[in-house]
Amino acid sequence: LFLIMHRLSRRFSVRQVVLGALVLTMIRWGLIAELTSVLPVLIFAQLLHAASYGALHAVSVQYIQGFFGKHHHGQGQALYSGLTFGAGGALGAWLSGFLVDGFSTSAAFWGGAAAMALAIIVTWRGLQPPPQLQHDH
Repeated sequence: LFLIMHRLSRRFSVRQVVLGALVLTMIRWGLIAELTSVLPVLIFAQLLHAASYGALHAVSVQYIQGFFGKHHHGQGQALYSGLTFGAGGALGAWLSGFLVDGFSTSAAFWGGAAAMALAIIVTWRGLQPPPQLQHDH
């Protein structure tokens, strides 16, 4: 995906790429919630993960470059990693623990799908392109 992202960014807006990735992620969580015993479905879900993660990471790099510039790109990348993988991962693990304990493992994955539905609404309504891309799409 990283090899073709520049072509995708000419054809699709940042918002469209993010919405597509979020939809793929929502589908992935739903598949994992219900069909963990079907190996081909799990393999397909992992392919969805590759596509959605790759797209979101590439877009995130565009935002980091736009907001932090060349000279502060490293600090922007550190902030991005800390907030998404660190704080986001910790919060997600903590909340999913409540869903697993109170309901089931499947409920935790459905919770992830619900979070993606909310992210789709937020993205649809308000995601602006990175600063250097304001004139594009």
